Order: sequence, then C-alpha cells, then structure tokens
Amino acid sequence: MTKVSRRGFLGIAGLGLAAILAGCNPSMVDSDKDLVQLVSEQDIPKNRGALMTYPHSCMNGAFLDWDGLTEEYEEMKFCLSIANKYEKPRYQKRLKKIEDKMAAKFGGGLEVSDQVKREFDKIKKIYGDRASLVKTITFKDLVEAIESAGQANNGLSHLIIGGHGEPKSIKLGLDTYFSLSDVDKPEFVRLKKYINGPVYLESCSTGAPQSDGECMAQAISRVWKTEVHGLVVPSATGFTPNLRLYTVKTRKGFIKDAVYFEGFSDGMYTVEHTPNEFKSFEYNVKLDQEGKVDSIELLNLFLERKNLMECYEIQKQGLSYVRECEKPRIQRRLKEIQDEMAEKAKYEMTPEERESMEHVKQSIDNCNEPFYQDMVRAKKGHFRLSPNLIAVYKNGKRIK
Repeated sequence: MTKVSRRGFLGIAGLGLAAILAGCNPSMVDSDKDLVQLVSEQDIPKNRGALMTYPHSCMNGAFLDWDGLTEEYEEMKFCLSIANKYEKPRYQKRLKKIEDKMAAKFGGGLEVSDQVKREFDKIKKIYGDRASLVKTITFKDLVEAIESAGQANNGLSHLIIGGHGEPKSIKLGLDTYFSLSDVDKPEFVRLKKYINGPVYLESCSTGAPQSDGECMAQAISRVWKTEVHGLVVPSATGFTPNLRLYTVKTRKGFIKDAVYFEGFSDGMYTVEHTPNEFKSFEYNVKLDQEGKVDSIELLNLFLERKNLMECYEIQKQGLSYVRECEKPRIQRRLKEIQDEMAEKAKYEMTPEERESMEHVKQSIDNCNEPFYQDMVRAKKGHFRLSPNLIAVYKNGKRIK
C-alpha cells in the first residue's frame, strides 16, 4: 500500500467532499476536474466558507513538516533500546543532536506538512478565497478562528478541526488541549450559529463511543445540533491526490476484516484482506460498471497465470521466425506452458482462502460509500472497506 504520514485521521477533510459527491449523478462525473466544477457550481453555497485548523504541536510529522527529523528520532530511539552498554553513549549523543535540531526547527516555526497542503488545496479549489487554514495553540485560538471565519463568510459549510486526539480531547499545543469540558462553555456553544454543514474531527479516536460519557464528536454534535464525524480508532488515513481514500494499519497493527483496495489497471484492483493479526490474503479483482465483483482470484495465481500467458505468446511468436531445426524445441516449451497453466487451473483453495474470498466479495458488493463509487468511476485509486472506522453523530446521538 502507499505509505502515508502517521497521524490520527489524516485526510478526513475530503469526507465533506465525499458527502457531496454522494448526491452526484455518476454519469455526469468523469474526472476530478468535473467533480470540482460540479460541486462548486451546484452544491456549495456561494456566500459561505470553509475552515481547516491544524495544531501548533505535532511531533510525528502528521500536521507539520519536520524534514525527516521525526523519522531519524524514532530510528535512533529504537537503536538505543537494543544497544548494549558500550554502544549506548554513542547513540545517546546522536539522539541529543537530533533533539537539538528539532528544538531549533520548532523554535523557528514549522511549515504544514505536504499532506495538509494537499488537503487544503482540495478545499480551496472549491471555496476559493472563502477557505482558511489556521494554526491553533489553545482552545481560545480555536474559538477565535471559527468565529472569525464564520463572520467573514456568513457561516461555514465545511469545518475541519485538526490535532492529535483521544476520545475526550484534541491536543493543540505542547501542553494545551481542546477538551470535553470546553465543549459546553458558552463561548463554544454560541459558535453554532456559524455552522451550516457537517464538522470533521481530523483526530484519532475522537468518535470512539465511551461507556462513561461522551466522546468529542458526540458532545460537539449535541451542543451545535449538527452532524459531526470522528474516527473511532487510532489510525492513519489519507487521500491520494485525486480524492481516493486509503488507510494504513492502526497503531495496534491491524483492524480485523479490513479490505484494502489499490488501483492496478483499468477496472482491475489488487485487494488485501486481513482477517486477523497473523493472516493476510491478496486478490486480483475486476469490477463491473456498478462496482460489483465481476471476477476475483488469488493474486499469486493471477500473476503466475499472467506470466505464463506472456511466455506462451512470446514463444508462439518465435515459431514464425526461427529455423526449422529449432521449432521442435519451441513447440515442446509451448506444451510445457500449457500443462503448467492447466495445473494452475486445478488449484483448490483452502477453507481459509474460500472464507476470505467470500468476505471480500460481500464487502465490495454491499458497499455504497461515496468514496468507493468515486473510485469505481475513475477506475483508479485506493480505498479501504473497514467496519466501524468512522462514527457520525447528530444532536448527541450516533447515527452511523
């Protein structure tokens, strides 16, 4: 799968676009350019704006560009953890140098990450000058950013609140948070007059249901009387440059029964299914025009068969220009390839493979997500079908 920055809900900004796309006529949408044009002309109120916020503090490169220092830091910490007592002083010195570089870079101000830039560019293409990207350090900053953008644009149709999260808080600064206790404060409640569309929490676990009260997404939906989307697991997700959703593994290693798509060729996709922590199956899937499974087979068998067919065609072409004395050898090779192909066709799947394939077929055929339909129309991209990845709340109650 394509690698993306580690981050809680990287790319949820596009969920708002996907919600809009759900109402588009598929026959009218043939390209990203058409999508943007269709949305901007028909579905976005001309006199409203969009706001995307990102945190002042982000140590893993999800929201801020550390120029590779965070990766160096993590690698050095790992080296230190496995080093013997003679190697540790050397690694400790190198770790201190990296920390000093990070401190200097943080003090000088960091640019937003490339992923944040790409996400905001998508919003800006639709909202133009009515789109704002604002850094927040404190809860007060967040309130002021929403109020300012709301007043300037007669309300907001698209609001994304970014930061590293937990079910009951979103981290904004080094030690500052937007917490559950802030949601009922008068200065936050009164902001609901500016909210004219769904709110997206670009933050880990903020949609996870809680047995001892509300999560952030639930509480915000209650006080603002609007739809709020939040991630229910700590995860890293993202959008490719053409609005396709894909997701990488969670911090816990995997999400059970996740189905990963990746574009392979026109109408063909490689699909990975992870039924549990220790198993993974890959398939080659061809979809019909409605996005249903037209054919499916184990990826390794598909690739082997594809390679054999290519070899067969090459050998067959060789018959037309080799000398007569060489033809028997090529004919024997053609027969060998045919036998190999016949043998592959006899392969019987294991019970686990059959169960996995059936799960993949059902997951695909029962999917009606706008992300997925968009990918099918474009015949390329990445997508993940995963149970309970996103929770949607409205008026304090979960609706999806």
